[in-house]
Amino acid sequence: MIVEIKSAGALAEVHDKQLLTYLRLTNKTLGLVVNAGVVLSKKGITRIVNGLREPSGFLCVFRRAYLLPGPVRGASGTGFG
Repeated sequence: MIVEIKSAGALAEVHDKQLLTYLRLTNKTLGLVVNAGVVLSKKGITRIVNGLREPSGFLCVFRRAYLLPGPVRGASGTGFG
């Protein structure tokens, strides 16, 4: 697991892609981007999974999920249901 700590008002997609690059280069599966610049700390945690297989059999190389109830977004920005 790789944990990357940022301090920004809002995280951009580039922060997620940067962690995904680190995961690919180190051959790791799971990483967290932690943003210390938000008021509520649980809203600043983003989970990135590299190489995850979806139930449909498709390989999901980028999966972003805030640790709150809600949709999970893929590389195209669409939900996986």
